[in-house]
Parts: sequence; C-alpha cells; structure tokens
Amino acid sequence: MKKNLLKRRVSILAIFILFVSQFAFAQVPPETLNGEELKSWLRTNYYDGKHTTLGYTNARKYLYNYIDNENGVITCVYSGYQVNSAYGGTTTYPAPINCEHTIPQSYFGEADPMVSDIHHLYPSYENWNSTRSNYPFADIVDNVTAKWMYLDQSLTTIPTSNIDLYSEYANSTFEPREDHKGNVARSIFYFYTMYPTQAGDLSLIGDINMFYEWHLADPVDATETERNGQVETYQGNRNPFIDYPELVARAWGFSSAEVPPSTPSLQMNAGTTSITLSWTNVSDENGYKLYKSTNGSSYSLLSDIAANTTSYSDNAVTEGTTYYYYILAYNDFGNSSNSNVVSGQPNSGSTGTGISVSEALATSIGTAITVDGIITTSFNGVYALIMKDISGSETIVVKLEIDQRAEWNPENNPGAVGKTIEVVGVRDIYSSQASIEYVTSITEIGGSTEDTQAPTVPSSLAYSNVTTSSVNLSWTASTDNVGVTGYDVYRNGSYLASTTSVSYSVTGLSASTAYTFYVKAKDAAGNVSAASTTLNVTTSTPVDTQSPTVPTSLASSNVTETSVYLSWNASTDNVGVTGYDLYRNGSYLATTSNTAYSVTGLSASTTYTFYVKAKDAAGNISTASSTISVTTNDVVLSYCSSQGNNSTYEWIAQVSIGAFTNSSASAKYTDFTSKIISLESGTSVNVSLTPGFSSSTYNEYWKIWIDYNADGDFDDSGELAYDAGALSKTTVSGSINVPSSASGSTRMRVSMKYNAAQTACETFSYGEVEDYTATFTASVPDTQAPTIPVSLAATNVTSSSATISWTASTDNFGVSGYDIYKNGSFIGNSSTTNYAVSGLSASTTYSFTVKAKDAAGNISGFSNALNVTTSDIQLTYCSTKGSNVYYEWIDLVQIGSINNSTVANGGYADFTNLSTSLALGETVSINLSCGFKSTSYTEYWHVWIDWNQNGTFDSSEEMVKQSSSSSGTLTYSFTVPGDAITGSTRMRVTMKYNAVATPCETFSYGEVEDYTINVTATKSATIAAVNQDISFANLKVKLYPNPAESYTNIELISESNTTFEYKVIDIEGRVISTKRDIPVNGYQEEHVDISNLKSGIYFIMISNQQYKETFKLIVK
Repeated sequence: MKKNLLKRRVSILAIFILFVSQFAFAQVPPETLNGEELKSWLRTNYYDGKHTTLGYTNARKYLYNYIDNENGVITCVYSGYQVNSAYGGTTTYPAPINCEHTIPQSYFGEADPMVSDIHHLYPSYENWNSTRSNYPFADIVDNVTAKWMYLDQSLTTIPTSNIDLYSEYANSTFEPREDHKGNVARSIFYFYTMYPTQAGDLSLIGDINMFYEWHLADPVDATETERNGQVETYQGNRNPFIDYPELVARAWGFSSAEVPPSTPSLQMNAGTTSITLSWTNVSDENGYKLYKSTNGSSYSLLSDIAANTTSYSDNAVTEGTTYYYYILAYNDFGNSSNSNVVSGQPNSGSTGTGISVSEALATSIGTAITVDGIITTSFNGVYALIMKDISGSETIVVKLEIDQRAEWNPENNPGAVGKTIEVVGVRDIYSSQASIEYVTSITEIGGSTEDTQAPTVPSSLAYSNVTTSSVNLSWTASTDNVGVTGYDVYRNGSYLASTTSVSYSVTGLSASTAYTFYVKAKDAAGNVSAASTTLNVTTSTPVDTQSPTVPTSLASSNVTETSVYLSWNASTDNVGVTGYDLYRNGSYLATTSNTAYSVTGLSASTTYTFYVKAKDAAGNISTASSTISVTTNDVVLSYCSSQGNNSTYEWIAQVSIGAFTNSSASAKYTDFTSKIISLESGTSVNVSLTPGFSSSTYNEYWKIWIDYNADGDFDDSGELAYDAGALSKTTVSGSINVPSSASGSTRMRVSMKYNAAQTACETFSYGEVEDYTATFTASVPDTQAPTIPVSLAATNVTSSSATISWTASTDNFGVSGYDIYKNGSFIGNSSTTNYAVSGLSASTTYSFTVKAKDAAGNISGFSNALNVTTSDIQLTYCSTKGSNVYYEWIDLVQIGSINNSTVANGGYADFTNLSTSLALGETVSINLSCGFKSTSYTEYWHVWIDWNQNGTFDSSEEMVKQSSSSSGTLTYSFTVPGDAITGSTRMRVTMKYNAVATPCETFSYGEVEDYTINVTATKSATIAAVNQDISFANLKVKLYPNPAESYTNIELISESNTTFEYKVIDIEGRVISTKRDIPVNGYQEEHVDISNLKSGIYFIMISNQQYKETFKLIVK
C-alpha cells in the first residue's frame, strides 16, 4: 500500500456533482431506488437488450486494436509497459501483452458472456498477468511486499522513487498501481451487479470497503469515460458506475458522505511473559479488531477493542514461539485496511553477568558472591537459598527476580535469611539491587531432571526471491518440551548463522552458483535437533549489460565499379562477441560473424560511407567504429559505331538542346563528348536540329538517343529520347522528357540520315552522326503527395476473391500508382484504379484501404476503409430425377422437424429450404411414404446424406436402402456418424420403381427430393467449419487461409506452455503428413505446406494430451 488515497469528503461530493452534469445523456435511475432494487433496475436498463456477447476472440480484437489502442500503442494497466500495435488491425495477441480479467476466468468457469465482457478486461504485460493469476486484490503493507512491478521490470525492495507507478504482490494478494485502482473497483461493482451469482461472492475478489475507498480515491477521469463509450460501440452497453459514480454508494449500501476509518499503525514490545501491542488512534473509529497468528498466514481474532484505546497486552504467550499481529479499525461505514504486521517472541529476561546454580552449589560456604546478573539453571526442582549477615550491618536489602515472574524482596531483616525458590524448566534467577554476602548454603530440595530433549526437526524448508547474490529461506517452526530458542543455518555443510525467526535472508552469494542449505533447531539447554531436509538453490545469472569494445582499423580494399571489400580488427567482450552490424551511408546494411565483409550491388563512380558496430548475445551493441569513405570505380563503356559514309551533300549544321548550341561543318562522324549538355532531371527540354546542304536540299530523318542507365548501349526502353517522326528538309524541333531518375553523366547520340529512319548503331550512305556528353542535375524535389483515393467499391465478390476499384487521385506531377492494403497490411500495387484480390477465405470480412503515390515517392493518406465479406462456398450436387411420376411419387418425408407431405413434383423437388438438426452419434428415425395412382408397385427407397460436405454422395453416406410395395408409411433408422462435419449439408431421398437407384441417376419411374440437414456437435470430437476459430480451455486455434492453394497456417494462442501435433488427412481417412512436438509458448504460428496436394477436401487434426480438434481444409 503506497499511500492513503482517501480525499476530503467535500472534494468527493464535488466530483460526483461534476459527473452528474457530464453524463446527462445516460439513462438516470429513479432517486427512490437503492440496494438490490437499484441493481435490478441497472441490469434491466444498462444490460438487458443492450449487451452483445462478442466471444473472447472478438473481445480481444476490439480491445487491442481499438478500445485500448492509443495511436498505435497498447499500455499495460498494471505497470505502464507499452508495445506498438497498428490501430485498426486484427491481432488478438500483441505479445507480450495479454488480456487481464479483473474477475479471474476461473471464478466463472471461463464462460460467456463474462469471459468476453470488455468492461472488466484490460491489457496487461503477460508476466504481471501471470503474477496476478486469480489472487484477490488487497492493500499490501510496503515492508511485506515481495514483488514491485513497473514497466517490464520488478523489484524486491521498496522503490526509492515513483512508488505510485508500481503494482505489488505479497502472500497471494495483488495491489494494482494507484491510477488503476478506481477502474478496478468500478469494474468489480459493474461485474457483480450484472452477474450477481455467476462468479461467487464479491468478497472472494477482495474487501468491498477497500474497493469503495479505491472508487472514491481514484475518481472517474476523461480517459475512463471515453473508454466506456468505446466499449459501448462494440459491446452495446455502458458501465453505469462510470456514468454516475454516486450509484456505487446507493447500490452497494455505502454513504456517499462517509467512509471507513483510516488505517492504524501498529507497534510491538515483547516482555518475558507477555507481549504489548500499541497503535495510533485513528479518531473516526467505533473500535478495533486485533488479530493474532503463530505462522504469519492463518490469523484469528484476538480481541475486539473499544474506541480510543491505543494498547493491548497479550499474556497468552509462550517462550520460544514467534507471534504475528495486525489490527484494523472499524465504524458504521466499514473496516479500514489491515495495518502493518508486527512479529516477535517473548524475551527470556535481562542479560548480564552472573553465576549458574550449579556454580553456586560448588561455591565454598563463607565465600562472598555477587549476583548482579543472571543465575541460570537447567534443572527442574526446588532450591533453598540461605544467607547470613556477618558483616555487622543491620540491614540486608536483597531483591531477587525469578524469571521476572516472582520476586523475593526481604528488607530490614538482619541475620539469617532463608527463602525457597521453585525453578521449573530453564529459568533465570536475576538480581539487580544487591549482592549476597557470605553464602551459607545453597541446597536442592526435591528431585531434579536435566533437560536432554532436542527440539523437533524444522520442516518445509523453502526459498524465495533468488537474486544473483542472495536468497530468502523460510521453514515451519520446530517444537520443544521446554522451548525453542533459535535456529542454526548451514550453507554447503558449514555453519552460516543463527536466528530466532523462522526465516533468514542469505546474502553475499556468487552469481550462477549452486548452494545447499539446511537448518537445525536448538533450545536453552544446548540440545540441537537433527538437520532439516537439504535445499538446493542456484543463484541467478547476472544480466550482461557490458557492450563489446569498438571495432578498430576499418579499411577497404578490392574496390570495383560495384563492390568493395571491408575488414577491421576484432572487438572484445566480457562474455563474447557474436557478430558485427555494418552500416552504409548511416543505414543498416548487413550482419556478419567475421571481421570482414564484401559489399556488392554498388553504383559506379559513387562515394559511400561505412562503419561497423560489434554486438554480443545479450543484445549489447558497441559504439560505431570510425567512418571510412569509399568511391567506386568509373565504368569504362564502349559504344557501337555509327556514321554516314558521305556527308558532301548534307550534314549536321547545328544542334540546340536547351541552353546548349553547337554548330559544326561537314563530317561523317564527330566525337563531341568533350562538350557537355546539362539537363535537369524530371523536366522537359526543347530541341532544335538544323541540317546543312551543299546546294540542293534533301529529306532528312533526325533521332537522338541518350544512354540513361549508362550501360554502354542505346537499346533500353526510353533511351530513344527524340524521334522527329517524319522526313524534313528544314530545321526540326521538339522536346526531350528527362526522367526524374536520370543522374550522373552519360553518352548522347544525334543522328541525321538521308530519306529514311535509322538505328543507333547503323552505318548509312548519306548523312552524319555526332556524339555528346549529357549530365543531369536534380530538379526541385517533389514533396507534394497525391490526393487521397476516394469512392472505394467492390465488385465480382466470390468466396475467395474480389475486385476493388476507386476514383483516381491527382498529383502536381502525376500519380504513378496505388498501394492496396488488406486489414492494414500491404498486399500489392496497381497502376490503374482497380485491383483483383485473390486467396481470400470464404464467409470472411476484410477491410481494404488504398494509398496513391507519385514518382517522387510521395504517398497519400489512406482512403476510406471498405469492408468486403466473401461469399459462402457453394457446393454443386449432381442432378437426378424420375422421368415419369404418373403412377408413383413421394408423398411424405418425415425426419426430425421436417414433416413434408407432397403431391407429384415432376420427378425432382428441391426442398433444401426445409431443414432439421441431427446431433453427432444420434440414432434417427425417418418416415417415408409413396403415393400411387391406383395399383401399388415395388419401389426402392434410398436416403443419402453428405456427411463430409464434399458435394458428393459416397457409398458410406447411404443411410437407407430398402424396397417395399406398401403405400403406408415406412419407418427406417440410422445413426449419425461421430466424425460427420458439423453444419448444414444435403440429404437426398430417392424412390425408384423396381430397381436399385444411384444418387446421380435419371430413371424412368419414381421421384427424388433434396433436403437440408444441420449436423450439431456432441461431447465427441468435432470438425470445425472453414476458417472457424476454436477455443478449448487455455488454448485458441485458428486455421487460415482456407480455402488455400500452396500453404495454410495453424495459429495457436495458449495461456500456458504446451506442445501439440497435427495430421493432414484426405477424404478417405488416409494420413498424408504428421508433425509432432510443436511448442506453444504463448503464441505459435505453424506453416503447413500443402503444395503437393490435389484440389479437393482434406482435414487437419490438431491435438495434444488434453484436446483434439479437426478442421475441414479446402485445397484449390
């Protein structure tokens, strides 16, 4: 218990008034209702007809992806630990976050609707979810707390800062951190209002008065109010105690103006024959209740004490026994929280120097002795102490205390003084006021027996709170005929320490080291018990937090146009270096366990930076090495030749491209690569080309090629940068569209050919070719994203596919494509405004969104979400009928709830709109009757039921095969197979004249009728429908995708570690493949390869020692 959270009452009332005004929208209960009447009203108006049972899987999905997902972050309510998880996703297990049931599932048998009611479900770090287990809540005294939990770490000692951010565990109780206590309380009051009998009494979960204190001290805030509304969105109902906090007092019998008393603080003072308890007066109490225990766990009421009392003496104590106490205050409004626990044993008396009785007996008569301390006897019996004053003094003042229980105080009695002292067991004779001068005699009166009985052996030796250097030991107390005085603790066979308690904290141990411990009990007479059982303890392994040293001497070698070889000196580590991470231009590149790495895939004539970091198995990473720069070699390119063989009559006179102009004289080919034409990437540049003629003019064809990818040719798409498109005798003009990806320097070829189009590498009769160098500079960056796609729609929806379309986006430079997302995950892209999605599961709802993008990499926001539900898998059954029903027809089919009387229906009737339910293993009767025109004929009756739902009627699925010439009602029976697939399937009833029928036959005389049978499960194993989630005990199983082509996945979520196996079985029951001993540690996804299976229906059986489940799998 970290602090007293009770506020001033006036503040609480003000808060309640504030909330009343805020929740005017919620339904207000009548002011005259209180107690059970009010609870009944709340169930009727806040639950009945509003609450929707979601099922545990859907509840987890909404909890993690919407309700408790704040901008992609999920937070543990007990420690503040956070994980990233996309908002609006589909996860049901964002490891390591699990689902905390405020009222544990075991209290109500994991049953719906309680297990999925989100008003008491919260995200929790899985370790703290396990620590809480199904323990009740409590206010835990700080010095008793065994575990303090914050984020994903825990402490065994009281935190030195931010103590209110920690949750606590001790003695099978759990205390949430301060800012979640009110939420816990209101969840509990909600649960036991809506489910008053389903989880036992509220006291099982904790003290109701404590919960009311938490409710008052941690009032409703805006976040809790918003969550209440979100839960209503998905579940349909609200928590009324959040809308109207004052209803807690009215429904549960508290006064909203009064609270239980505050908690007293308890202290203890142990005497030799009694223990005195004292405490602070809390002022607002009616009284106190003091509790006592001899083992620290089982307490009984010691006394009900009047108000304003602050102390109590317990005289019913025995030497050598440890006693435990706590106290609480109470008033008309409830109990306070339990105080701190105090413990101790009765004292054995004061200490000091003295003599034992045995020593006194050996003292010579007439010798003076001084008793100023303790005389201890280990004898039982009666002793006489005779003293005589021979010093002349007239007064001897002697005070003797016998184990602080009796006094002998002879005063003003000169002369001989005698006193009989009775000593029972181990007792102390103590004197603190005077010496005894000249002992005349000390005699033993009566028989005596020495204490030689050893205590019993300490039992139940156990350990807890193991660290790298310490462990706490505890055991059950020994008993003794006189009294246990202490315990000796042994480590590795050697004496370690002594204690009077039944526990001991061992420190100074070595990490990762095995130790043995045992304990012996002892008494005052020196008797020692046998050793307890030996306990083996291994200390924890220290957490490795030391990073490796920085890699040194990073160097490069073997530089080519596209690669470089890097090497460095090895790092060292306190445990060991496991590898090195390489970074290129500041971004992670690769990991290697060696001290060298060959980097490939580089671009020619490009400068790169590299550095290296070392890492170890614990995840510690060194700082970066020094950075080196490497420039790859230039690419030496060899271009094809091209020229005109005769340039006497025509030649290239002038080339103008953008701001560049070059005029030249007649030549067959000219290398102008020393001349640079500067172009801006991502822009359009003007071109003007002028021919020169010696006299007459001729028709010329112009082309320009640019080797954009600098690979030494002009063959790649887009490298014909300009094509005049027609012959011309004069200057031609146009433009070149420079790709935004163009960079560096490369070759440009300008070609002019007489009277025909040319190629880049052609030698032709008349004309000229000139080569130039083109360089590219970056254009002003495009940072504007396209507009968001709108009007998403779905067409062509089947059981496994759909087509998604949308309205085109716009962009300042142009939209280059669209990215498509399914359930928040990227699935593909499209350059058009539609996309065909395949590989979907039947009867499943998917959410699709689209983003637009441009060539600069700018991406729009998500479009609106489009929800698409795939259609059911439609099975096609073979056709069958009787060609003539004039003389005979089916006039009655009765089975289960189907009772269908008919006239002739043309040889076949589809009555699949009529259905009845049959349970696995159930014995079923079916009544059939034939209608005859006049004369009765022999008719063969057949009934097939497609138990495996594969669209065919197998021979094993023929349930009735009989013949009869009766026009009366015929009754047959059969048993539903235990391995039939649950769900709806086809039943076919065939009546054929005078011969055996097949299920897909067209015959001369008779009739066929089809019906629907709904197969339901019993306690035997069931076969799951396509893509169904299966939950049993603490294991959840899902099979997806289904239908599937080359693979399917088995997803398992378990609240405890387990293993499972699966078998793939064909329709004939043959086992195709098996995999065993697959571990499930919280979450497991197992990939099942089905690429070698033919199309059809299969089954996957998933099982472990406790459970077995079978899924139907459709292979496309």
